[in-house]
Amino acid sequence: MISVREHPHGKSDLLLAACDSDLLGKIFHDKARGLKLEVKKDFYEGKIVSIEEFEKHLKKATIANLVGHKVVQKALELGLVVETSILKIGGVPHVQIVQSF
Repeated sequence: MISVREHPHGKSDLLLAACDSDLLGKIFHDKARGLKLEVKKDFYEGKIVSIEEFEKHLKKATIANLVGHKVVQKALELGLVVETSILKIGGVPHVQIVQSF
């Protein structure tokens, strides 16, 4: 399952924070690169949805912050990201998307 939370931004932007729900509240490290990824509940926790429902949320977002194998894989399948844009921290994929018009 996927946790999705929409954060309206300004008059026309919608930031979608989404993660694989089992990652909520966890912290991941990549000590070699000095990176830390916190999947904070106050940012990512929201409605728990299926991958199909997540896709609907993702398609209407203008900005997306995604953490986890399921959500990042779906963004790849939809052609919203390329493999080289995915950052793995502690083995967990993370990507940010900004739609340009």
